[in-house]
Amino acid sequence: MKNMQNDDDEKWDNRELGADEEHVVIVSKEEEDKLDQALGLQTISLRLQKTLIDQLKELATEDGIKYQPFIRQILTRQVRILKSHQHHEKEKYVRQHVSR
Repeated sequence: MKNMQNDDDEKWDNRELGADEEHVVIVSKEEEDKLDQALGLQTISLRLQKTLIDQLKELATEDGIKYQPFIRQILTRQVRILKSHQHHEKEKYVRQHVSR
């Protein structure tokens, strides 16, 4: 049973499952707004160099996703790294200066 689950997870990840157009449903603007709100998403406008956008699209395609979710993944990952680094630096400072 667990093996089947792993197989299904892998099929979802590599888009063998759920990526066919027959599974696509166009939703209303109201439904889209509700989904964005439930996921905590906010639309922004961002100016990037065309060459950077082209590179991001290429990398996203290689990853099997659209470039905007790909950018969101990159930003999320980078923010986690920076916040973790910031947290460790604060702990280091406290150990060096407060624990004396």
